[in-house]
Amino acid sequence: MNTEVEKKPKSFLKEKMMRFKPVVLIKENIFLFSFFLIFSLSLLFGLWNINRYEIVNIKGKDIERSVVEEIEGYFKEHLESSNYFLFSPREFQESMYSDITLLKSIRIEKVLPNKIVLFVEIHQPKYVAELSSNLCFLLSSEGFVLEEILEDDTEGGEELCLNYARENTLIYFFSEDMEISVLENGKRRLLLMEDINKVVETVETFNYKIVRINLENAVLKIYDESDRVFTFSTSDDIPTQLKRFLIVIGKIKNDSLEFGSLDLRFERPAMRE
Repeated sequence: MNTEVEKKPKSFLKEKMMRFKPVVLIKENIFLFSFFLIFSLSLLFGLWNINRYEIVNIKGKDIERSVVEEIEGYFKEHLESSNYFLFSPREFQESMYSDITLLKSIRIEKVLPNKIVLFVEIHQPKYVAELSSNLCFLLSSEGFVLEEILEDDTEGGEELCLNYARENTLIYFFSEDMEISVLENGKRRLLLMEDINKVVETVETFNYKIVRINLENAVLKIYDESDRVFTFSTSDDIPTQLKRFLIVIGKIKNDSLEFGSLDLRFERPAMRE
């Protein structure tokens, strides 16, 4: 008899608890509450904290160790342990592009649960530029500054720049008329180099190996390894001058003509032996 009296209160309390609204709500949504519980625990234990990354060169080439180390340092300082859901790829794309000189482009994608993949394109050095400031710059084909080779107070700047270009099979560029510009994103660039590079690439198409460029008073002289000189004007329309070049160089190639200089600044290009 005593046993039955003791059991009734327990059963009564249990039934009352099961009718309690929060308990009923949990019972009816058991899967949803289980999900939130597991998710909360995963956040608590850092499952969604970014701690892995992969670098992919979109050109399929190997990435220089120095660039990998810069990206690794940036990741550890700014990205590691960031919450996957709060992480903004666009924000850090812009920041990394500004901070890492050799980055030509970057796209960041998130991979569940704690990884990012960085698709990058790397600037390749093409020019060594000696400018009016007596500084020596390593430039990409688009004119972006990749490295400062020579300090302002160093003697023999031109010779050292020229030797650096020769030793690294780069094109030496000299001009006292130009200065490096600083862009809004912090990158430094020799703005006119983009147009100059179009000229160089067009000339190189016909198997002339360019080794030296000189720009003075808007007169652009491009020298190949046989010391031939191609003369253009940066104050006139470059595409028009390139059209002249294509017409004349076609005749030169067809007739196997030898020449020492070709001046494209005039409507009728001047060719000299």
